[in-house]
Amino acid sequence: MREEDGVDWELAEVLASDPDHLLYVLFDEVTAKLARAAVENSNHTDQRRRWFAAQEDLLGRLNDEWRARTVRRHVEMLSS
Repeated sequence: MREEDGVDWELAEVLASDPDHLLYVLFDEVTAKLARAAVENSNHTDQRRRWFAAQEDLLGRLNDEWRARTVRRHVEMLSS
């Protein structure tokens, strides 16, 4: 984390084998934050399913393969 002119910035280093992977990593993070914000005020105890579905929908609008990749990751997270 870094603060600059009163704004908090999250810095990360990403090793990308190709531009598609870099874009996926960036949009995965952005859509996760948007999805969390969208379901934040829910009364459900476990909001992960709603959050995951919202993120998958957002990624699917950008790229079907990114959505599929994220669905697989979410299924693994929910089953463990």
